[in-house]
Amino acid sequence: MMPLNAYSKNIVKSKMADFDYIKADKVEGFLLQLDRYENKRLYASYIQRYFEITRKETFTIVNSLMEQDIIDPCFQIKIGERFLPGEYNNLSEIPETIFDEENGYDVTVKYEDNIFVFYKVNV
Repeated sequence: MMPLNAYSKNIVKSKMADFDYIKADKVEGFLLQLDRYENKRLYASYIQRYFEITRKETFTIVNSLMEQDIIDPCFQIKIGERFLPGEYNNLSEIPETIFDEENGYDVTVKYEDNIFVFYKVNV
């Protein structure tokens, strides 16, 4: 397990200190937690629960982490309650249609209905 880039971590820590909705004592612990997320998925809902903040505030943090190249978005196709195998690093990689083997037919992929976003931590 490698730690996050210290320089990027300090920049994010400084930015997060300016967010009045974040408890300062939780920032360091959160960044230490990210060190343990190598090869794991990070969900926006985890950030929201950890800091006890709104969804909008959560994505302000997500954007700060992405700006410092600490996390990258990943996308997965979801049909109903099922996630299809495969992850995509860019929206442009996602096919317009995909064959649903369980139901036996092609499904048109709609971003708002069928795309699930999570994040990978860059260590």
